[in-house]
Amino acid sequence: MFFALTIDVETYSFGTNRYEDSIATDILHVGLRWLLELLEHHRIKATFFFTGHIVALEPECVRLVQAAGHEIGCHGYSHELDRAFDTLPPMMNRSGI
Repeated sequence: MFFALTIDVETYSFGTNRYEDSIATDILHVGLRWLLELLEHHRIKATFFFTGHIVALEPECVRLVQAAGHEIGCHGYSHELDRAFDTLPPMMNRSGI
């Protein structure tokens, strides 16, 4: 049996309903390491979609996921309205502005 598993990695806090840069450090040092260990234990591979913002804050997150053999995907720069894929004009999405 095969499953498609995708994981979004970003700085949005469901607890506070806002973006918080401090979450990036927690993801790197706690959540992501725990999740990678869990996936390894069950021999599960996933696609991790990172926002550019979290990669700018903690680039080591991508290196850890890649070293564990998972697929890396882009989830836009941010979900904030002025930077989200679904609200930017196509040319701005392509150029990375």
